[in-house]
This record gives sequence, structure tokens and C-alpha cells, in this order.
Amino acid sequence: MIRTPSGYKIRIRSLLDWNPNESDLLSCFIRNLKGKDNKKDWSYFARQFVNQHNLLELKKSYELFPCWSRFYNINSAVKIRCHASLFASELHKNIPGNVHDSLVKKADQAPQTKRLGRQARLKQSKDHEIFSMYSNAKIQFLESQGCLVFVDDIVTTGSTAEVAFKALGCPNHFEVWCLAYRTHLRSRPIFDTLQTFGDL
Repeated sequence: MIRTPSGYKIRIRSLLDWNPNESDLLSCFIRNLKGKDNKKDWSYFARQFVNQHNLLELKKSYELFPCWSRFYNINSAVKIRCHASLFASELHKNIPGNVHDSLVKKADQAPQTKRLGRQARLKQSKDHEIFSMYSNAKIQFLESQGCLVFVDDIVTTGSTAEVAFKALGCPNHFEVWCLAYRTHLRSRPIFDTLQTFGDL
């Protein structure tokens, strides 16, 4: 579970736990991945994610909502796919459900939240309002079909996930899925974590 800046408790599933101050090797690995649009890598990580969390055994349907891209302009027909969108698309190939690119921001430029604390990140997200292009009835219908899932590449404070949670009407069945949860390290050594992905 993750506690958002406003106190919401939301279930989070991650493939990796990441602390940049303590894991130099993992930090380099993640930053290099974020620096390129490599569909093959995201496809591999999506399969690992599904297996790690036994998602197929849960026999649920998942409605995936990738994080909005800072390159997306709602006034333009052109949309550049971001890492979260790629991750969601590859996850969708391995589990039942659908991908919905309905979360958008009213501002043309997304807030820059790097190196900001929890409250500052949440304030900037509110200042650049995020909303869903789906009606409340549509969202309620999707929730009746399965769990609503917000997909991002990196989750840090939970402020972005909280904004998505509110944009979707605070659904009862809501989870956050990400490649890396940037809060603490796993108990096992970083070398073992990287060795798992040595065949990339």
C-alpha cells in the first residue's frame, strides 16, 4: 500500500523498489531505460511484472490508464507515446482487459516535479488539472468490468497517482502499477535484482 500526500491508501504493485541514494547500479539501469524508446525492454518487463504478481492466477480483468505524457496537448491530434503508455500496452498483451488513454491535462505543459517534496508535487499537479475524457457513467461501467489501474514508469511520492485516482472518481477498485517504486530497497541485494534481467 502507498499513502498519498492527502492520506489516501492505494495498493501499489511494482517490479523493482528503488532508492537512488543507495543503489547506484539500479539508478543507472533505470535512467538508461527511461532514456530510450525500447519496446523490447518494456515487453520483457511487462511479462516479468505479470509473473511476479501472479496476475493471471487472480482471474481478474484490468482496465489500464497510463500516466499522461508531458508531450501531450489536448488541442492537438498528435500524441507522443510515453514510457507509461508503452508499459501499459505491453502489460495489456499479457492480461485480460483494456488500455484507455483518457487521462489528460488541461495545461499544455505538465508540471516539472523532479526534486520536489510531497506537498509541492501535489500542488503542482492540482495547478495543472488532470481529468478523464470519460463520463462518470463510463468509468463506473469500466469498474464493474474489472479493477481500474493507473500505470506509470516510476512512482515516488504518490501525488501523481492520487491525482489520477481523483480524476477517475475515487473508484473502490483501484491500483497503481509501475516499473519502479522509488521509496525503499528490497531486502535482497541489488546485484541479485539486476542479475534477474541479465538476458536483456
